[in-house]
Amino acid sequence: MIKAYLEQGGKHIQFNFVSREMLVKAQQNPAQFRGLVARMAGYRAYFTQLNGAVQDEVSARTEWSLGGL
Repeated sequence: MIKAYLEQGGKHIQFNFVSREMLVKAQQNPAQFRGLVARMAGYRAYFTQLNGAVQDEVSARTEWSLGGL
């Protein structure tokens, strides 16, 4: 899948190895997840220090489905 993406002209890919559930928990209890780091297009930040809109965007793009595959 990654190879096909790059062969089709993809320029950027990144991996965050956390579940969406963990990100939601971090939004609900930031004190328990102070060390959770999120990577976003060339930089990283502590997830709990991001504003709510950015947290929501990171959470939304964390899970992808392959549909009927």
